[in-house]
Amino acid sequence: MDDFERELLEAQEQRSQAWRDARCGKFTASEIWKLMVNPRGKKDWSDTALTYIKTKVAEEITGLVHQASPAYPLVWGEEQEPFAKEFLKIKYGYEITKAGFLAFTDHSGGTPDGYIDGKVLEIKCPYNSANHIEYMMLETAEVLLDFKPENYYQCQANMLFAKKDKCLLVSYDGRFPDDKIIKRLEFYANPEIQNLILQRLEGAIEMKLELLKRFK
Repeated sequence: MDDFERELLEAQEQRSQAWRDARCGKFTASEIWKLMVNPRGKKDWSDTALTYIKTKVAEEITGLVHQASPAYPLVWGEEQEPFAKEFLKIKYGYEITKAGFLAFTDHSGGTPDGYIDGKVLEIKCPYNSANHIEYMMLETAEVLLDFKPENYYQCQANMLFAKKDKCLLVSYDGRFPDDKIIKRLEFYANPEIQNLILQRLEGAIEMKLELLKRFK
């Protein structure tokens, strides 16, 4: 993939049809956690990972992105994200740069929620306010790995894909008083975790290509 193609993908708006098409068949940062689930026994892959790999094979064959059943918490998060960005701009003076789909390889990539001062921005807008309380209690990335491993792996993958060494994770809940609406957690890229992501990604791509040979 040349620089021009990369720039085109980066410029795509999140959740547009072009963005969905760019993600079709690719392992993405938001779901990379599925490859990180440890298998039971002596298996190479967990059932979660195998299902994810087969889903990407199916997308590649059909040209259609798998759509999970609509869930209101997801819709809520999408609706609240613009408010979170506006709050960040007003309260902290952040200049947020838009981000589209960023291809890492021909079979993987991710879409940060934006960039702030050279950092990857990831925004979470919990539907259940109790989850925002839990985010507010986070002090370190290590605790995040225990509390929400899917968020941690997403952030590490997007830093890897975007070639950034720092991430700002934000939890936003506009139902709280102004001084508690936002929780910010900054942390750095973890080379050990990113190497593990690369290993799992390499294995998943290899299996995907093998299955494509059989069924495409």
